[in-house]
Amino acid sequence: MLGSREKKAWREAESESMARLCEEFARPLQILVARRRGCAPVEAEETVQRFIGSAMTDGWIEDEIAPEAHLRSFLPGRIARWLRKRENEAAGEETCESFECEWAWVVLGRAMQQVREVYEKRRRLPEFEALRGVLPGGGGSLAYAKIAGDFGATEVEMREAGEALHVICAEFLRTEVARTVADPGLVDEEMRYLISLVQRE
Repeated sequence: MLGSREKKAWREAESESMARLCEEFARPLQILVARRRGCAPVEAEETVQRFIGSAMTDGWIEDEIAPEAHLRSFLPGRIARWLRKRENEAAGEETCESFECEWAWVVLGRAMQQVREVYEKRRRLPEFEALRGVLPGGGGSLAYAKIAGDFGATEVEMREAGEALHVICAEFLRTEVARTVADPGLVDEEMRYLISLVQRE
């Protein structure tokens, strides 16, 4: 478990951030709640909003975050316990696969949006759109010869541009994934897991 010093630092620096992350992952949580309880989307949304409100008021964040914590596993487990506590639901094994897939696409989507903004500022947005297939979840292999012809470049140049895009995306993705784990040493492992999830789709 976290020592008192680390826990205090986590609480002071990340308490509000965790509440914001809950908001960002509201949709995956809503899907999880709807499937677990068999309720309508509107009810699931209301339930998740109440859960998010408890992130700040109940003081559960600092007590339960451990160095090995992953947001993708922490949030589903925490909302299950939160529901049982308030509604006296029976305990049971939770299937979190749907949440994890949604989690992966939310994290990847944030990173992709930042990459897109970089290329837009550089006035190279068409290049980004043409090459985004090299990125996780981007659709697979590219016809570099055709893309090169469209941009008046060589195939080698476009392959190099694709590699550069991949590097930029990896940097932003690393930053986003780092926001979802308590231990920076878990970032590489979590990135690999995220990519494995989006490649299943």
